[in-house]
Amino acid sequence: LLLPFNMSSCCAAIRRELKAPMFDLTEHSAPVNDEGEINDETNTTSRCTMDIKKTLSPSPPLPYIGVKLFIMVWAISVLALSIRDWRFKSFWLAYLTHWAFIVTTAYTIMSFVSALYLAVRPPENPGLLEGRVGLLVKTTWVSVLLHIF
Repeated sequence: LLLPFNMSSCCAAIRRELKAPMFDLTEHSAPVNDEGEINDETNTTSRCTMDIKKTLSPSPPLPYIGVKLFIMVWAISVLALSIRDWRFKSFWLAYLTHWAFIVTTAYTIMSFVSALYLAVRPPENPGLLEGRVGLLVKTTWVSVLLHIF
């Protein structure tokens, strides 16, 4: 038994994601209509909001920050040694592998800075990206995206 294929319902989730704001902290798991908009009348599920502090600086902070510090120092050391030991230093950036490692090192630095900042100065409202916390989190997310690609 074959059911008819409905393109509008198939792509509703994709349209909803494309219409969502950048760096939205709310999980939109509510039902959607054919235009990809959230159908509030049938929304019986509560929307979850990501907690910035729990996500980027879990408890207990000291061991977690210590591990991030170790990884950051290791990445910077490997990067510096790679440049130092390279035969033709002016040609070091010619390889995409080296560019990828620079982006990875940038991510480890941003991850450590974000975790340290959130441990020292937790946000007043963990569900909002405001001020310095917002800038740090958004920069860390962008470095993650660059790291993935």
